[in-house]
Amino acid sequence: RGKRLGYITDLLPKPMVCIAGQPLLEYAINDLKSSGITEILLVVGYRLEDIISHFGNGSKFGVSLTYVTQEIPNGTGSAIALGAEFAKNEPVFVRFGDIFTSPQHTLDLLKDYEDNPCDALLGCNFVEDPFAGAAVYRDGDRIVRTVEKPAPGTSTSNWNPGGLYIFGPRLMSALGTLPVSPRGEYEVTSAYQTVIDNGGDIRVHEMHGYWSDVGTEEAYIEARNLAQSAIPSR
Repeated sequence: RGKRLGYITDLLPKPMVCIAGQPLLEYAINDLKSSGITEILLVVGYRLEDIISHFGNGSKFGVSLTYVTQEIPNGTGSAIALGAEFAKNEPVFVRFGDIFTSPQHTLDLLKDYEDNPCDALLGCNFVEDPFAGAAVYRDGDRIVRTVEKPAPGTSTSNWNPGGLYIFGPRLMSALGTLPVSPRGEYEVTSAYQTVIDNGGDIRVHEMHGYWSDVGTEEAYIEARNLAQSAIPSR
């Protein structure tokens, strides 16, 4: 919904907010295409007609798009679980549709996974306080614990999942057995803990450089200014 963006998302789903004349989701699709990923499933919900009308079957963007609807917005875990059949028991690249960042992060994440496959690889960025996302606790590059939406000032980790991931079959399977969280949602962080507690291997991929979830009007203006200045990474 992008409620923190105020009037900007009054008539648009957040992934369709434009940066320099192009929807956020279009940047994401182009990044995937440039990395060699052309078979894409979009999980849609709020104002899904706006997304489908713009992207269609993906042919004009050089990709193949299919859609599945999350009828009730009840968490990231349930949204990603809708892609289980699409994944076909193979590793799948998962990307949030409202992230604005360098395309290099996608390429680097893929190379890291190819060099060292694991049950899940999380692109993470360093933040002052991960209260708006999740706190990732690590031992080297291995994740030992994640905490969804920690209270401000309580986290002793500065690492936050950045909306770019590679999930293997074990992680995707764990999404099918998620409990309801204290927040009333099915959260992907619960699946991480299930895999970790059962001896699985979930790793951090550090992302450095520009990253934004374009979650506020200030972040939107910053992203727009960067895009309009034609920064090399974009």
